[in-house]
Amino acid sequence: MDYKDIIKGIKENNKEVKCSAGNYIDSLLKPPGSLGVLEETAIKLAAISGSVKNDYEKKLILIFASDNGVVKEGVASAPKEVTAIQVGNFLKGVGGVSVLAKSAGADIKVIDIGVDAHLDIEGLYHHKIQMGTNNLKEEDAMTIKEAELSIQKGIDMVFEAYESGYQMIGTGEMGIGNSTTSSLLLTALTDESLEKTVGKGAGLSDDMFKHKKKVINEALGRYDDKTKDPLKLLTRFGGFDIGALIGVYLGCAYLKIPVVVDGFIAGVSAVMAYRINPLVKDYMLLSHRSLEPGFKIVEEILEMEAPLNMKMRLGEGTGCALMFKIIDSAMAMVNHMGQLGDHNIDQSTLVDIREESDFR
Repeated sequence: MDYKDIIKGIKENNKEVKCSAGNYIDSLLKPPGSLGVLEETAIKLAAISGSVKNDYEKKLILIFASDNGVVKEGVASAPKEVTAIQVGNFLKGVGGVSVLAKSAGADIKVIDIGVDAHLDIEGLYHHKIQMGTNNLKEEDAMTIKEAELSIQKGIDMVFEAYESGYQMIGTGEMGIGNSTTSSLLLTALTDESLEKTVGKGAGLSDDMFKHKKKVINEALGRYDDKTKDPLKLLTRFGGFDIGALIGVYLGCAYLKIPVVVDGFIAGVSAVMAYRINPLVKDYMLLSHRSLEPGFKIVEEILEMEAPLNMKMRLGEGTGCALMFKIIDSAMAMVNHMGQLGDHNIDQSTLVDIREESDFR
């Protein structure tokens, strides 16, 4: 389906079942709210699926790999060749996301959507748009047509996963320089200061960090119109990986598949999708709170809190793999715990210890 039809076809999740799930979870053998994030996660998943009890045996992390022309400006600590190297490492099973996904019982698919190299690796999905983006300091990162194509390819991968029986999607990416593109997009969307939107990425020296902010500021200065249109901003400052992740969020929302958001790059992509259609938030679950400073803004815009604070900033979809285990625990709670009334405990004697939550 065309991405424009997908955007129009997204519906809100099931608020009635959300309420029913909350009531059912309150009836389980525990004080109301005492399992915290597990309860909130189960309630949101119920609203997505339309059923109080769920099981997510088939989980998949989609990892979109692309290079970024702005790396020529010295904004990253690693050379762009590392993008292609890491693609190979993921598929060998030795990358961070590879081992964590395996530990969580999840599969990964790695998609070349714009790596600046000719890759012939077994298991790689070939959807290359270009050999990396343009240098956004000097020109638009991509054309409007390429931006739309990147979104469409993300949607298409979600539909393929759905047809293969996957019940939950995690969002991953690999691309040297993509913390720069993400910071640019977040700054342009929000007009927040660079101090709040720009971090050191995978690891920059203080001098390189200052230079990164200078490049971002110069790129922003090339335009006077201050547009907030997500597609225009993706064209100016984005990456093919970010466009594809936007498509993943849109596709999952359309198909009513829960989608787990990884860290900063995936989080900014989620904000972009949210600005395209706010209903996509109904189908998102944040995973971990990235150490990148801009992630706080992501949480504020989406009005969601990432449950895991692991001091992580790797990306790749690693946070999704960890969140999958939390989700499995939430499903075990709903599906297998006994109920108060069946085990001689009076529910009226228990105190609700919850703080106000977005899930209730």
